[in-house]
Amino acid sequence: MNNVSIFLVDTDAGNLKPIQDFFQPLGAEIFFTSNPDVALEQLAIMQPKLVFISLDLARIDKWNLLEEMSEQLVSVIGLVEHGHEQWMHEGCLHGINAYLASVFPY
Repeated sequence: MNNVSIFLVDTDAGNLKPIQDFFQPLGAEIFFTSNPDVALEQLAIMQPKLVFISLDLARIDKWNLLEEMSEQLVSVIGLVEHGHEQWMHEGCLHGINAYLASVFPY
């Protein structure tokens, strides 16, 4: 997995560690932001192979960030917390490819 970039766009920086723990030993570079505007700028620069995005942040941004990501043809995994599963359908309509539900400690 050398030279693979993974981007985490999340409201909770605590979710960065599990992703780093899993992917860095495989040689991936992990980047993080909680700002949708920064995410769009960095997406164009980094051209990551995989994006993890909090559905909470995507919803706050009115799903625009996901639509921009889908135009860049990047694989997007939505992170959904318990109690927010209703956002999953909306996320699919805006470019989410898959979901991870409640895998991170709170």
